[in-house]
Amino acid sequence: MKKYFVIITLIIVLLITLTGCTTNNIVKKDEFSIVSSFYPVYTILENITQGAQNVKVENMTSTNIGCLHDYTLTTTDLKKLEQADIFIASGVENFIDSINNTYPNLKIINSTTDAPNIISDEQGINNHMWLDISNYIWQVKVITKNLIECNPENKTTYEENSNSYIQELEELKTWAKEEFTTTKKCINFDEALDYLKYDMNLEIYTIKTDHEQSGLSVETISSIIEYIKQNNIKNIITSKDSNNTNAEIIAAETGAKIYKLDTAITGNNEDPEAYLSAMEYNIEQIKTMED
Repeated sequence: MKKYFVIITLIIVLLITLTGCTTNNIVKKDEFSIVSSFYPVYTILENITQGAQNVKVENMTSTNIGCLHDYTLTTTDLKKLEQADIFIASGVENFIDSINNTYPNLKIINSTTDAPNIISDEQGINNHMWLDISNYIWQVKVITKNLIECNPENKTTYEENSNSYIQELEELKTWAKEEFTTTKKCINFDEALDYLKYDMNLEIYTIKTDHEQSGLSVETISSIIEYIKQNNIKNIITSKDSNNTNAEIIAAETGAKIYKLDTAITGNNEDPEAYLSAMEYNIEQIKTMED
């Protein structure tokens, strides 16, 4: 009887150990499966997991899907999560509760929790935090820590890749700090770009619209034009993938110049340098703005 008690106890301990980072069916697999919610998170995983053994990295949504504010999960999305060991999110997702209810044993990580620079207003938190380099570095560190906890077999690889990537990001941040020593004022048509203010020394007045920039009344456009003239603002920033009709109308009336910037929210699956390239592009564009 004592022998059976010891065996049962060992089984219970093993199950408890596995529940921290496990598959949805609590089954030990040869392959460690990581799923990201969308492209900015996937780019981090591409960098951290290079060379890791027996690791599968998959992006849940299409890399061209854009922001996930109002995204609805598909059957294909849920299929990708069935055998996932860990799901990495970024805070913009509105469907985390649904995933948690469907796969209660899946480990879900919000990589932006407690990030150093958080913008919020009466409408809530602006979750496009990855466009601040310090926040992005924070995400890299949070993701690395959780991957090591859940897949310690690749600890050295994750640490080395993370340190190398963070060094590149720190160099990018230093370049921006050295480049932008004076403040530049701008009107912003994409709230994701608000986070550029930390690294690019921007004073931003954001126009609250949807991502298609629709719905601005004639009165609102008129008030923006008046604000630009009164405050001598010469720059308008917007996402290069957005509908820029309203920005173009306002630019024509004020003489302000439009700068189409990269939100790093979509891109190529096979490009681990995507974030660095996007931010380098933004720096070069903002360099040409008027003070």
